Amino acid sequence: MNRQTFKRLMVKGTMAYVAVFALVLMVAMPAVALIAARNSVNSRSIINGQVTYRDLAKKAVRHKHIGKRAVKRYNIAGNSIDGARIKSGAIKNSDISGGARISASKINRVGLNADLLDGLHASAFATLGHLHDALYSPLGHKHNADYYTKAQSDANFAATDHLHEPNTQKIALLKWYDVNQETTIALPSGATGPIGIAFDGANMWTANFTTSNVTKINASTGARVNYDLPGGDIRPYAVAFDGANMWTANYSAASVTKINASTGVGVNYPLPPGAVHPRGIAFDGANIWVANYDSANVTKINISTGAGVNYPLPLGATLPYGIAFDGTNMWTANNSTSNVTKINISTGVGVNYPLPPGASGPWGIAFDGANMWTANWWADNVTKINISTGVGVNYDLPPGATDPHGIAFDGANMWTANNTTNNVTKINVATGVGTNYAMPGGATGSYGIAFDGANMWTANNTTNNVTKL
Repeated sequence: MNRQTFKRLMVKGTMAYVAVFALVLMVAMPAVALIAARNSVNSRSIINGQVTYRDLAKKAVRHKHIGKRAVKRYNIAGNSIDGARIKSGAIKNSDISGGARISASKINRVGLNADLLDGLHASAFATLGHLHDALYSPLGHKHNADYYTKAQSDANFAATDHLHEPNTQKIALLKWYDVNQETTIALPSGATGPIGIAFDGANMWTANFTTSNVTKINASTGARVNYDLPGGDIRPYAVAFDGANMWTANYSAASVTKINASTGVGVNYPLPPGAVHPRGIAFDGANIWVANYDSANVTKINISTGAGVNYPLPLGATLPYGIAFDGTNMWTANNSTSNVTKINISTGVGVNYPLPPGASGPWGIAFDGANMWTANWWADNVTKINISTGVGVNYDLPPGATDPHGIAFDGANMWTANNTTNNVTKINVATGVGTNYAMPGGATGSYGIAFDGANMWTANNTTNNVTKL
């Protein structure tokens, strides 16, 4: 083999080697790419917008190929995931870790079915046993939300197709008021001698003893109108609301009057024989009850028919004035015997509890959610009574407050209307410490007192007006 031939063979061999090496590289490189180490391509290597979903074949990337925390929430731009492209069942509750948060406004509430959020019907959030947040809280929130009227309930909780009915238990416990603000408002001409006062969610109503009528007063504007009661000189002494109608206890006629709260039209229902001179009136969520002063008994009245049943107070209880409901039982404040009677609303059976020494002549009675309180007319003090045991503790009113008659609760404090000193006393329910507040000029002889959710109101008997405090 000469030199020339050797050179030609070397050139051909080299070219063949290069060709084979190039072929090996062409075949091997994709395989190497497939087995490349994790994170061989990181996010910094992909320019923004370089890869779009159109560049990825169907099922090209599966969730099993995406490592834990490979995609972080702050790497996903707003609107980068279209909800319309997420199929039903693609995200399950087991895929969302505890404590995961969805920022405000990230879910459009329109069309959202609240019942699907936790598997419970939305009605579960409206039950008495369910403690709501501050906006809707019933017990712990000192405010408006505990005191919704039907109109407020409709506006705050309901769509047009989901309207709530009044909660009669809240109404009976006087814990359902609207929110309203110090002024003295004269009753219209023809209304004199107001004694009882009650709230219907928008208006205050007074029972005008001397003129045998009632006055309806708008709690926000002070606009007022009188409604004559049927039956002539029937002398209404006290007034209460049942969620739709006002009721008066008529002292002279031994009757009650049911008054339509919208129209003022009233219907009288006589009490059963043996019920004399009703002075106190209260609602238990289903029936109206009156305390009959001169017959030492109470009457339970069906609000639909007006039919009544009398229940005698136990021996040793006479001259009941005030009456109030604790959610389970009715209680009367018995003026001449200086005790209270707890009455089972189903059976009418009562048990007497004596007030502590130093408490006498109870007139008004009210419930604070845990205890009954009496305003003791003859002793210038109040008594706080445990509703389970009947044991009471007296608290003296501050100097300058005498003859407490009416008593009412504002959600945190008890208030008394002090008849002869023309003032009211605000009493801390935990400590019993009281503070007096003078009535504005021109208001004297306060009897009844009631709360509208923001203000206390008194019915001023001798000056024929009401005071909003």
